[in-house]
Amino acid sequence: MSVEDGVLAGFGALLVLLFVWTAISSFIDLIRAVASQGWPVARGTVVTSGWKSEGRRGFAPVVVYRYEAGGQRREADRIAFWGFLATSTFSESSAEAWSQRWVEGWDVDVRHHPTKPEIAVLVPGLNARILLSVLSAVLLVGMCVSTAVLFLIL
Repeated sequence: MSVEDGVLAGFGALLVLLFVWTAISSFIDLIRAVASQGWPVARGTVVTSGWKSEGRRGFAPVVVYRYEAGGQRREADRIAFWGFLATSTFSESSAEAWSQRWVEGWDVDVRHHPTKPEIAVLVPGLNARILLSVLSAVLLVGMCVSTAVLFLIL
């Protein structure tokens, strides 16, 4: 194996690790999204609501809310479980529309993890973004692994 091949193999291995990490974090979000439908509900209050630019990546809705769970007052900003496609892939109008669903000062239902109450969400359950996130991650890992196998065979 030449030095160039070694560098390419190392780079490929790093990409595989990155995509595996992405897949794992997306699956964790997927599991939490499904489970969140049955999580305890706490009353919360919207602290801030708006959207921000993430530069070339797009826009992100921003909703910060406070709630009480596990005997402590908490603050969170998770709107939904979106996987690695997270919040910065929204168009400006979509980010604005999402943020307008919650107005500062409004009371909201906050779903929180039963044993880790710091994990909270406003919109529980599955959504298109988490499903696309998991599918994309699986495809990326598959492409990397198949490319690595072909690289080793050839």
